[in-house]
Amino acid sequence: MHTHIYALAVLITTSASAQTIINAKASGSGHITAEWDGANPSFIEASSSAINFIGSVNGTAPGDSRQAFLAFDLPTLTSAPTSAIISFNMRNADAVSSAPWFNVDAYGFTTSPSIADTYIGSDDSSKTKLYDNLLTPATQNNETISFEIAPYLQTLYSAGTPTVTTVYIRLNPDDPDGDLGTDGDDYGRYRPLLFNGLGEGIATLSIVPEPSSYAALLSAIALSLATIYRRK
Repeated sequence: MHTHIYALAVLITTSASAQTIINAKASGSGHITAEWDGANPSFIEASSSAINFIGSVNGTAPGDSRQAFLAFDLPTLTSAPTSAIISFNMRNADAVSSAPWFNVDAYGFTTSPSIADTYIGSDDSSKTKLYDNLLTPATQNNETISFEIAPYLQTLYSAGTPTVTTVYIRLNPDDPDGDLGTDGDDYGRYRPLLFNGLGEGIATLSIVPEPSSYAALLSAIALSLATIYRRK
């Protein structure tokens, strides 16, 4: 009896904090390509590793700039998430190439991305900024980039059920003047590994829900019964 009660308590406690890992999906993810100043933007859905550039992609005027979008379908949880970490790696060579003079910020939103969502600058009030200066010129080759978005996701859940189907993460240059062709060498860029050559997402969102009150109650009952059994 004692062994069974103990096993039950461990099982409940473990299952209550199970981690859910979601890979970025191709449908909904992609990048916006535009001129250095953001003119003539177009949204291109992820289908290959072409999404793995942020910043200036070429140095010939009017230039070509890119910013990346990641889509994650939100799962139903036992309760609101206490941890939600997005992770991806940088390339093992030239992760930061041609000396970018700008950083990259991360924003969150919940509507399907379009060309209207393009942004080059320091503070986009139309989106929720999740992380300032996520990528900087000091970012290293093969570095793992991780950042927490649980406070944002908590606003998108109600009793463990997501209020939206998909959350979108935008990684964009924060060049203050909004024009990647007016500073540096007009060719600065970052190379995160977000998708492989087949267009399969390799960036991940790892979610840990808070233990539900029901699971916590059952665990407490099981431990109390174990205590009573020992006293006998």
